[in-house]
Amino acid sequence: MFRELRVGSSVLVLLLGGVCGIVVPSPALAQTTPADGALPSASQGITLDADRIEYSRETEVYDADGSVVFVQGDTRLTADHAKIRMLTGQLIATGRVHLTRQTTEVRADQLEVNINTEAGIITNGRLFNQETNASISGRVIHRFSEDHYRARDGSFTNCDAMEGQTPAWRFTFEDADANIGDRLYLRGAWFCVHDVPIIPIPRFNYPIGVTRKTGFLLPTPGYSNQFGFTYRQGFFWNINPSQDMTITPLVYSKRAFGGDVEYRYILSRQTKGQWLVNAIQDTDQRRARGFIAGTHTSQVTPTLSARVKVAMVSDRTYPQDFANSGALRALPSADSNLDIRKQFGHGSLYLLGQYLQPVADGGTQTFQRLPEVGHRLLPLTIFKTPLYSSMDSTFVHFYREAGFNLSRLDFVPLLASTPLNIGQALNLTPQVKPRAVLYTRGSTTGEAVERATFWASVRGDTRLRRRFRGKGGGILTHTIEPDVIYEFVPFTDQSDIVQVDNVDNLPRKNLLTYSLRSGLSRTGLEGASNWLTLVLAQSYQVSNPRATPTEDLPIEGQQTLRRFSNLWTRALIGDADYDPRSGQTTSSFLVVDSFFDTYQARFTQLNTDLRFQYRNAWYVQVGQRFTRSGPRVQRGDIWNPLSFGEVFDPTPGIEFVTASGAVKLPLGFTTGVRVYRDIAADETPELDVVGLYQNPCRCWSAGFYFIRFPDRNQFSFLINLTGIGNTDSLGTQLLKDLLGPLLQGERGLPW
Repeated sequence: MFRELRVGSSVLVLLLGGVCGIVVPSPALAQTTPADGALPSASQGITLDADRIEYSRETEVYDADGSVVFVQGDTRLTADHAKIRMLTGQLIATGRVHLTRQTTEVRADQLEVNINTEAGIITNGRLFNQETNASISGRVIHRFSEDHYRARDGSFTNCDAMEGQTPAWRFTFEDADANIGDRLYLRGAWFCVHDVPIIPIPRFNYPIGVTRKTGFLLPTPGYSNQFGFTYRQGFFWNINPSQDMTITPLVYSKRAFGGDVEYRYILSRQTKGQWLVNAIQDTDQRRARGFIAGTHTSQVTPTLSARVKVAMVSDRTYPQDFANSGALRALPSADSNLDIRKQFGHGSLYLLGQYLQPVADGGTQTFQRLPEVGHRLLPLTIFKTPLYSSMDSTFVHFYREAGFNLSRLDFVPLLASTPLNIGQALNLTPQVKPRAVLYTRGSTTGEAVERATFWASVRGDTRLRRRFRGKGGGILTHTIEPDVIYEFVPFTDQSDIVQVDNVDNLPRKNLLTYSLRSGLSRTGLEGASNWLTLVLAQSYQVSNPRATPTEDLPIEGQQTLRRFSNLWTRALIGDADYDPRSGQTTSSFLVVDSFFDTYQARFTQLNTDLRFQYRNAWYVQVGQRFTRSGPRVQRGDIWNPLSFGEVFDPTPGIEFVTASGAVKLPLGFTTGVRVYRDIAADETPELDVVGLYQNPCRCWSAGFYFIRFPDRNQFSFLINLTGIGNTDSLGTQLLKDLLGPLLQGERGLPW
């Protein structure tokens, strides 16, 4: 028996488990309530609203028609028609079906679902997940749970195409098994661009979640005039939540084949590491080549830490032959070391082992630190006075494959005072550092040699600050920090000392160094910004200086005596200003670092970097490096990093220019370029050109990069599918470096 219930154009029915009753919205509806109908609490059940509802007591079936609205907890379903079988919990909805639940949305011609188990069948439907931006459509979609679906004859995409629009890209398939937030398995698939089939994919298994899962990564093809066509594609293995591995075969059609293996792990909060092994078969040289690089850090106990760093290549020409970065191609050596540190109540102890593998420079006579042991004693106050003392002790054994080896023992006690305040404005800080260095042999003798010296200094400094309030409420702060330090080191004979590092070069010193630091900054409601940072420093020889060579005369024939060193200047004008509300960046600055010869009124060194950026539209950056040929000023020494009393031996001149920039173009294109120009050598060591296209909905992007070295040109491209992943290679970092300043906060980027 069916009974029709009407109130105007709507009826509200309560369904609770297998018990049914009428929720009474008005007295008129109460008069049509079945006489024996139960009236449970509406907050405990399911509500159904429609233009017309028919109910059968014998079969316990509700038949709703017209503007159907079904609500169960956070699940809401609308349709033209719906039938609910209370005995089995089956719900069948047809006609413009729309179901929403938390972050999942379903649209279909027909939906059959069990309201108790949530399993069901979607006919001619589309499933969308907001968290992963994943959309799956199919002729038939089986729903096994809220996250697990099986689809036939459909498509998958992460593109933000509106309903009825053709997505910029998608996979079509015969069969798909999807775990939303985890992975997608496709069979009989095609990769389509604007619904044009491009690449056939018989079988494909890849992650679609927020976090990376086991599966193949997107490939990276390319071309080089030296290597031919290049291809690399990684397989990512998610071993467990704290370990993963990426295995990447690579092919150079004209030169080599091989692959990379990268292993990352976080064993605990205190222990983690990352390792990369590359191995190739060089078909030109008919030998295996490669490198290994990685780090491991561990905080064994709160006071004991260990760090291992490895960087080794199979042969010294490998970076020059295969590296895709100018910095790596010019790498002088590969540095591997072991660093263990232990903290004690009185100080700290460290053990260091270092091996420098010669790459561009060095050879069998390169000294290795195998091992170095050092101890630092924490400052101890002397009899409750302003005086305190400490001491550094270091033992190192220098080993090399060819030539003699030697060991060195270095003791450096310290006696100093806390800053003595004079007149509430001037601080004076005296220090004395005796130093004893013992060697197992000298440069010309196999007998032990030693040297003893000391460094004495007194430093005076102060800080002046003044604030000005602007019209807009901002505060402009101007600071001036003068600093003067006098240093004395007596003469010691070091003619027979083996010169390995700066500990072995302790020349006499009777030097007065002054510096002046000035700063100008602004603080307002929008934040703080730097306007100017300026540092000037120069040293003065108190005693008669030694002859200082110049490039105008032979060194042995010069008698020019100079008391004043070159004037060092470093200035930073400007600051990066980022507005989080608009996402715009204005980054304009000028950096100048120079040494000026006050005697000949010319620069001996001049390095500058100028950058101007207009919002997120474009930027230009130019830098230059200039060093005049001849003797070069030494920046500081082991006693004081800000003193200029020594001059290096004559060095070749440097004239180098770098320029880079990027601009956002119409139609979603962004391009950038960077060039390195060696003016002295009249060559261009490296030229980089990059470009990126982002489709309007930012669901995919495609980029390319071109690198020109003196010996080869290299081209490759990369792609990013939002929610799927992106190609990861040198070009990824190159695009990020050049285009990143203009694309902050955007989605769908290949990095």
